[in-house]
Amino acid sequence: MSDVNLGSFVEGLNYALDQMVSAKGKKLKVQNPEEYFFEPKEITGELVTCYSFMGNYQKFVDRVVVDPRSYKEQNFVRVVRLIKSNKIKVPFDIAQQFESFTNKC
Repeated sequence: MSDVNLGSFVEGLNYALDQMVSAKGKKLKVQNPEEYFFEPKEITGELVTCYSFMGNYQKFVDRVVVDPRSYKEQNFVRVVRLIKSNKIKVPFDIAQQFESFTNKC
């Protein structure tokens, strides 16, 4: 993956995570969420899976933390807490990989 594509990918992931778990995300409302298949917990779980799989690549980790617009350490800490409290459901190995990834950041 080129550096430009990697940067865009990382920025998109960070932005989506920020929208789902930050204070802004709590204000995010959709009328008739089932009609639009809007399930924030599932979306966040999918984002966690992406970070977990890509977290093995140092270049990816490095790009995540330099995103000036959307990288916020507290978002990652919050997601780890939500996973541990079973509010976001992901397989155990994905949860471990995500926590390991978060510690690298």
